[in-house]
Amino acid sequence: MLSLFKKKRDRLDVGALYQQLVERSRNPIFYTQCGVPDTIDGRFDLLGLHVHLVLREIRRRGQGREALGQAVFDAFFGDLDQGLRESGVGDLSVAKKIRKMAEAFYGRAAAYDAAMGQAIAQVACKSILSAAIARNVLQTEPTGCSDMLASYSIELERSLSEASLDDIVSGDILKTAPHLTGN
Repeated sequence: MLSLFKKKRDRLDVGALYQQLVERSRNPIFYTQCGVPDTIDGRFDLLGLHVHLVLREIRRRGQGREALGQAVFDAFFGDLDQGLRESGVGDLSVAKKIRKMAEAFYGRAAAYDAAMGQAIAQVACKSILSAAIARNVLQTEPTGCSDMLASYSIELERSLSEASLDDIVSGDILKTAPHLTGN
């Protein structure tokens, strides 16, 4: 009987997936060639974009995936909470900061969803997504860098949509999906 619970818990272990999301978002090219600010906010925004793409794919797959999406979300915000505490933010302030980060994440996710709600192949999707990325990640007007990040995001979303759920949960798809490469 206990093995039934263990199997369910194992399916919800998103540690490898979350680690791959973190590793992808730490690719130096994002910061050196794409203009993502190498700050706490810049890293949060870039990791949030990656987390959002995975959550979007889990949600797209339909009912019965809520626990998986929640596990990814919990890993993301658990990591943020731990990072704040390790950086010396007091216990009373952590909850307020996490709440502000959650609001920022949801706002950005809504902007990305609105852009990506367009057909993936449409040029409009890329330009709307580029504008959302420029505003939220780069904190500028749309540029070649935001276009590059938009194209990367669209390609990553395609890879996620073509992968098995097991490959997503294990993080394996993130090892082989298109990466942003330098010039």
